[in-house]
Amino acid sequence: MNLPKWWRVGLLVALIVTIWGIGWATGLHERVTVDEIRRGVTDAGVWGIAVFALLFTVGQTAQLSGHPFIAASVLIWGFWPGALIAAASAVLAVTVNFTFSRGVGGDVKKVDNERLQRLLNRLDDAPIRTMTVARLFFMTTPLLSTALALSGVRHRDHAVATVVGLTPSVIGASYLWSVGLDWFL
Repeated sequence: MNLPKWWRVGLLVALIVTIWGIGWATGLHERVTVDEIRRGVTDAGVWGIAVFALLFTVGQTAQLSGHPFIAASVLIWGFWPGALIAAASAVLAVTVNFTFSRGVGGDVKKVDNERLQRLLNRLDDAPIRTMTVARLFFMTTPLLSTALALSGVRHRDHAVATVVGLTPSVIGASYLWSVGLDWFL
């Protein structure tokens, strides 16, 4: 796309708001529940894992929380298989969201705001460590993927940090689900 960077960011924001708005207007956001995910995946039979990964990816791109997907995975496949399927699907989902956001919004690494530029410079100094810590605490938060995509970090650094930071946090959340601690959803 050959649009100025702020037009691209505006287009990305408009797309995200539109996708999110369609979800709310159609009631789709209300159907993204643990039970509905579980039903859709189990109805898919042998294609269940692929359907799960696809649903997780679409949910992340639509800016939906990853928690219902993690919970559904544990309820469908049990703790270890569910945790590993959820972790792999989460990595795929946030990577697709990152790639989509970068493709539409571009790289706005150089900004006029001094405070924001200092934050972006810190990300440049230690990108993998910074993104790993962010993924540990914010897991699959869709806006994190979008912000990182716009920050100009390299795809490879994002992928490494996502695997390293997201895997243990998804396994931890899966454990909480497996012991019945669903209060954090």
